[in-house]
Order: sequence, then C-alpha cells, then structure tokens
Amino acid sequence: MDQGYKGHGAQEAKVFLSRQKKGITKTLKRHLKRRQSIEPIIGHMKQDGKLGCNYLKGIINEMNAILLGVGFNLRAILNKKLYFTAIITRLF
Repeated sequence: MDQGYKGHGAQEAKVFLSRQKKGITKTLKRHLKRRQSIEPIIGHMKQDGKLGCNYLKGIINEMNAILLGVGFNLRAILNKKLYFTAIITRLF
C-alpha cells in the first residue's frame, strides 16, 4: 500500500501513519478509522471535479486540497438548505 507523501518536515508534531502499530491509543485508532471513511468521499470529489492526481507537496497544492474540502462542505450545506426549503414550501 502507498503510504503517501512523508516529507512534511514537521518537527514539533507527532506523525502517525495508517498502518503504524506502536503508540496507537483507542482514540487515535478511532481517528484513523474516520480517515478511512473519508477516503471514498475524496475519490468522488476528485472524479466529479475532474481533478486527477492531487499532490500535497507545496503551499499551492495544500491550498488546492483545502479548497476542495471547502467546496464539498458548501455543496452539502446548500443541498440541505434546498431540501429544507422544499419541505417548508410544501407545508404552506
């Protein structure tokens, strides 16, 4: 399995990889499982947005990944708002 880009240069933070065994607590294990549930969503965002490969090295590419998530969240909020608006208009 690909472990992704590891050259982050983080000095002060502890970095945990998905297949790491040492130092894993129950809370951290739960967070890593949450990440596994997010991976298919990222795949759909990349396919629907025609983004292809998203590299995380460099500031521009990190901003691209963050804005991809922001766009996904805004679309989800808009869809919920439209759904509740449709329900309210049916009631009145």
